Amino acid sequence: MPRSLVLILDFGSQYTQLIARRLRELGVYCEIQPCTMTAQAMRAFAPRGVVLSGGPASVLQEGSPRADRAVFDLGVDRLELVRRPLVAAPGRLRRESDAAERDRLSRMTDIPMVQRFRRAGLLVSVPAGTLTYYVAGVCAPLRAARPWTKDFIEHMSRAFHRLFADRLRITSLTRTRVVQRMLLLTNSGAAPAAGPVQSTHLTGASLDISKRTLSPLQVAWLRTVLDHLNRQGLIHVVEEFQEPHFHVMVKKRYLQHESALDTKPRRRLRLSKKPKQARSHPRKSARKAPRAPSP
Repeated sequence: MPRSLVLILDFGSQYTQLIARRLRELGVYCEIQPCTMTAQAMRAFAPRGVVLSGGPASVLQEGSPRADRAVFDLGVDRLELVRRPLVAAPGRLRRESDAAERDRLSRMTDIPMVQRFRRAGLLVSVPAGTLTYYVAGVCAPLRAARPWTKDFIEHMSRAFHRLFADRLRITSLTRTRVVQRMLLLTNSGAAPAAGPVQSTHLTGASLDISKRTLSPLQVAWLRTVLDHLNRQGLIHVVEEFQEPHFHVMVKKRYLQHESALDTKPRRRLRLSKKPKQARSHPRKSARKAPRAPSP
């Protein structure tokens, strides 16, 4: 028996064989078993992890496939792939706007304001391209985000690249009111640029992840991870279809997590961090520093 085994419980998913092939390409030994496999039989395999590959049947449907409830008490890692779209619930824009107000985030009115926030460190630059992600369709002055939003991009893209050897495509970051108004001319579903409920892209806390070049398995993985982070209260997420992408607003409390990227129900995935570099302390200037803008 292999020392490291992953069991895939098949509920009738069209992606089961693809999941198994991906795991084997990563050097992981895995076996596909029916979802009716008993917990006793699972323990005999002594798996390191279990993948629940969901099927088309609804859990509310009479006679739909069910797993042995004891599978959740095996004490091993589980990955449950979410196939359903992450559609917007009523009041989504209001909840996002309220979250931005709780984090006391200012909204960008123009490019000079974005530049002031960059100088103050309230917005940070996002590279046009890295090994794990690239930014498309965003002009250089607006390739910026809140520090915790940039952390989220880096965590997500590193995990995505490690699993799929592919890059995430980011299609929107910080916007100004002018940019948001122009978007409303072509996309009637876009959030308002002013008023009591406004787009959170104006705060620099939101981003869009394109689905155009993603495979069905990659979309399922993103749905799984984003849905889990949403349930943890770290992000707001909705899946768009007119222009296929995931819209994500990252909350400030994301900074409190050593690594918020957690696809496992009970154990956080720790990402390696670069060692902190010692900072030099220049002499204080006699002149007063310019007043920093409010967040």
